[in-house]
Amino acid sequence: MPTNRWIPSIVASAALSIVLGCVNHQADPLGIGLDHVTLSVTLSAPQGSPSHPVIASGLAINAGESTKAYLAGCDPQAGVFFVLLDPHGNEVLLRDPHAPVPECPVGLAALGPGGRIQGGAAFDGALYTTEGVRYQAPAGEYTFMTRLWVYDGRGWEADRHELEARQTFRWSHE
Repeated sequence: MPTNRWIPSIVASAALSIVLGCVNHQADPLGIGLDHVTLSVTLSAPQGSPSHPVIASGLAINAGESTKAYLAGCDPQAGVFFVLLDPHGNEVLLRDPHAPVPECPVGLAALGPGGRIQGGAAFDGALYTTEGVRYQAPAGEYTFMTRLWVYDGRGWEADRHELEARQTFRWSHE
């Protein structure tokens, strides 16, 4: 539990994050070495349209000396996964939530020193309602948010921490 001597550091850290933005935001409140696991996202282009989809690529690297664990398998939040935010900052659905998904085991996998995890997502303008109705995304500024759940141990009882990276792009109908 933090003591009062940590408050100035926490406030300074939060202020620095706001000033620098959330492109590669990471937290390590328990001192377990998450600062050695980095997560980044790159986009194929700063602007996209239906004829020029935007491809997001996420990469996590364990630059530390200890092994971490991450969620692996067919879960939508396994490995390096993506969330798309609309121009108003609301999460939107890139796929039909009622479509069948692959069935496979979900579990924790090791991310050893020097280990890398990659993931990707594409945006072609197709979005879905919670009822599974497809619609065209309106023009505007969208944000790919890349995330990775990292565990400080190898079992489910370990503390789980979220790493996040963001990149913004313009969407048009041209």
